[in-house]
Amino acid sequence: MAYDVVVIGSGPGGYVAAIRAAQLGFKTAIIERESLGGICLNWGCIPTKALLKTAQVVEYIKHAESYGIEASGKPKFDAIIKRSRGVADKMSKGVQFLMRKNKIDVINGFGKLVAKGKIDVTGSDNKKQTVEAKHIILATGARSRELPNLKIDGKKVTRGNEVEVRGLPEGAVFSRDGRYLYVGNYIDRDITILRVEGDELVNTGKSLQLPAHPASMRGPAQ
Repeated sequence: MAYDVVVIGSGPGGYVAAIRAAQLGFKTAIIERESLGGICLNWGCIPTKALLKTAQVVEYIKHAESYGIEASGKPKFDAIIKRSRGVADKMSKGVQFLMRKNKIDVINGFGKLVAKGKIDVTGSDNKKQTVEAKHIILATGARSRELPNLKIDGKKVTRGNEVEVRGLPEGAVFSRDGRYLYVGNYIDRDITILRVEGDELVNTGKSLQLPAHPASMRGPAQ
C-alpha cells in the first residue's frame, strides 16, 4: 500500500504526528508492533500516574483524622494493578478512536526501513507486507538498556512494566526508578533503588525525597 505519510511508532510523538498529517490532508498510516499509545500510555507515564494516585489516596487515608474524617483501609495490590491497567487500556482505546476519527490506517507489526520510501512490516503471525510512503516519520521511542553482565531474562531481571503484570515483590531492586519507591512506601513494600555510575551500580540508600503532604504531589489525578 502507498501513503503520503507513514509514522513508525504510536506513542505521544507518533500518534500526534499522524493526526496532524491526516488533518493536513495527507493519506496517513501508523505502524505499531504492540498497543496504540506506546510505552508512555501503556506501561510508563499513564499507569505510573495511576499507581501514584493510589499511593496518594492511601496517604490521605492515613491522615484522614486531620481532615475530620474517621477512615481506614488496607492496600490490595492486585486491585491496585487492575485499576492501573484499566486506566492504561482506556487511554489506548482513546488513541484507537482518534485513529478512526482521522481516517488513519493502523498497521500492526514491526516496521523496518528497507529502501527509500519503503518499509517492511512483519506482523505477529510473521506475515510480511511492504508499505510505501512519500514521507516517513520515525517515532519509535526508547527502551531501557541492559546493564553489563545483568541481562534481562524476564524472571529475576525484568523491565519496569513487569511490575504492572506480576506485582511489586518484597525486596525488589530498581535501577533509577523512584516512582516505585514512592508507591512501595505507601503499600508497605520494602524495595531498593540503585543508580548507575559509570559501570557500577550504587545503592541510593532509599534517599528519595518523599513529600511531606499528599497535596504536594504533582500531575493529573487518574
